[in-house]
Amino acid sequence: GVGSSDEQYNGETKSDRALNSVFARLGYSFDNKYLLEGTFRYDGSSRFAEGHRWSPFFGVSGAWTISNESFMQSINHIVNFLKLRASWGQMGNEASIGLYDYIAQININGQYPMGNSLSPSLTQQATLSGMASKTRSWEKIDTKNLGLDVSLLDSRLNASLDLYIKNNPNMFFTQEFPQVLGVTAPSINGAYVRSKGWELSIGWRDQIGDWGYSANMNLSNNTSKVLKLADSTIPNSGYNSFVEGYPIGSYYGYVADGFFNTEEDLLNCPKRLAAGQEKLGDIKYKDLDGDKKITEKDRTVIGKNFPSWTGGLNLSVGYKNFDLSALFQGAFDVDGYYTAEAAYAFYNGATALKRHLDRWTPDNHNASYPRVTRSSQTNFVTSSFWLQDASYVRLKNLTLGYTLPQAWLTKAGIANAKVFLTGENLFTFTGLDGGIDPEESNERGWSYSNVKKLSVGVKLSF
Repeated sequence: GVGSSDEQYNGETKSDRALNSVFARLGYSFDNKYLLEGTFRYDGSSRFAEGHRWSPFFGVSGAWTISNESFMQSINHIVNFLKLRASWGQMGNEASIGLYDYIAQININGQYPMGNSLSPSLTQQATLSGMASKTRSWEKIDTKNLGLDVSLLDSRLNASLDLYIKNNPNMFFTQEFPQVLGVTAPSINGAYVRSKGWELSIGWRDQIGDWGYSANMNLSNNTSKVLKLADSTIPNSGYNSFVEGYPIGSYYGYVADGFFNTEEDLLNCPKRLAAGQEKLGDIKYKDLDGDKKITEKDRTVIGKNFPSWTGGLNLSVGYKNFDLSALFQGAFDVDGYYTAEAAYAFYNGATALKRHLDRWTPDNHNASYPRVTRSSQTNFVTSSFWLQDASYVRLKNLTLGYTLPQAWLTKAGIANAKVFLTGENLFTFTGLDGGIDPEESNERGWSYSNVKKLSVGVKLSF
């Protein structure tokens, strides 16, 4: 990469990193009822500068197997297993930063034309890649957990519940600097983020004659909040990884308040642009600070891209040699903010979406799309109008199988044979417009969706 400019099209990259760990675990069990375990590890990473590479991490956990107590024996035919768990532990993270951020690196990329302007010679270009981070160290994630495991009715019903709180008081965060700095600033241990929630899994399995069936469900709830930032500045319009006092991954913009439907609206309602620039059919925005005009001070957090609820359901049934299984998954209380081709009518010549056909006109005030305009200053600013509910439920997998009778296979030397028909991503229930895949995060709608697939196959073992 630093060779002669005569070989300007040659390039080369190399990288090197190291992670060393020392870890230990000590456990104690008494009477198969009481369990205690402690862990310790000491990790070092080459991603940090000397003096900040190593950090200790601790953890302790305990459990009480209640079902092994003598007072539980009279009901052990109902309660087959019952355990209460509690833990506290720390975990380090260093994977989301660069390999050499602690070094002021020089990039060799491109050439400067030097000398005669008609036939300049090419001289290697060198630029500073960014500021070095000399004091950054490990993120130290602190987790407290309380759990319960239970098995009932001859282990036909099984359930597990976990409650947790995660604190990351030194999460990596890119501090803002004036643009005159002229170089990219490094991230620092400057964000304090807390996540808390619960996870539940419950399953039932039984056999009735030749019929066997099972149902397993998992459901989780998670909320996150940025408690503190090194510099709590005004967020950028659109997506923000960190906004103090709000969840990670928040959208920041104006709150839409319908359309300018009448001349009276244009005259009396607060406006964002200079007089005469906003027209009938344009989006109105709420005046949050009450100063009778729409300014950047009226922006607020309008949504988030991380679901509060996620879940799944796995169903199966079998009869003799036939079996059928289905897997559903879903996410709820999550927003998608879509722009460009995924939102705006005829953007880059894109095909109009269903909502574009229901545009504002003097006779259609209750429209789902504002007046059609080429101006990006009136309606296309970041606002809650372009926010969509990205919750969904999807049938991820549906499989029908048939295991051939053993009598058919013995003479052919086959131990087992099964034919199956499988479908993936067959049905999706979501409120997103325009065929946008709720599992894809690209806000412009450019990502390929999870395609539907059908497959037929045979599994053989000899």
